[in-house]
Amino acid sequence: MLLKQKISIVLPLHNERENAERIINEITSICKKQQWDYEIVPVDDCSKDETPNILKRLSGLDAHIQPVYRTGNSGVGRALRAGFDSAKGEIIVTMDGDFSHVPEQIPELVDGLSEADIVVGSRYCPDGAMDSDFTRILISKSYNTLAKLLYGLKVGDVTTGFRAHKKKVLDKIALRGEGFEIHPEIPIKAFRKGFKIVEKPIHYEKRKGGSSKLRYLKVMNGYLSVLFKNLL
Repeated sequence: MLLKQKISIVLPLHNERENAERIINEITSICKKQQWDYEIVPVDDCSKDETPNILKRLSGLDAHIQPVYRTGNSGVGRALRAGFDSAKGEIIVTMDGDFSHVPEQIPELVDGLSEADIVVGSRYCPDGAMDSDFTRILISKSYNTLAKLLYGLKVGDVTTGFRAHKKKVLDKIALRGEGFEIHPEIPIKAFRKGFKIVEKPIHYEKRKGGSSKLRYLKVMNGYLSVLFKNLL
């Protein structure tokens, strides 16, 4: 049944000139190999570099590439929500655009939707891994442990951005995250609505080029806000 459904890969990009073309080409190759009905929705999030021009060129060569161009305030949450609004697939995959999420693992996440409504690409379940500095791992694991305790979640990585969703889930939850806090907002709100969430192991890699947009203090404030607002 999943093979007959259109798949949208939503890819937020902010100043990713070093990665944008390569990752879109790799995703394209995987989708063709799987013989999916697919689209790639790269969301240019107010980039100041050549990223928008790269997307314009690629979309002119391949109708499967359907870019969204944002202006104004940047933020991965805003970018993802714009991508969701534009996506036409019954299945929506989200991932980072810097190769920290390995494109070859997309099919396993999509296949997992045969048993769930959301499949989380988890760094912390058995066989998962995270190639990052100690501070980031500590903050991430601490937050995920708190989320499990407060909500009774059965998955151990709600802060990952590598996931496959049935579109009906995203249509049923009101998303307000503007930054990285959208990552835990989605599974927390979906869990509270009764949707089934499972996790599959992923290997989180160091970005291949460019610089990270993640700022620990700002991100943690957003994460905690999502955590406690949704308890009410």
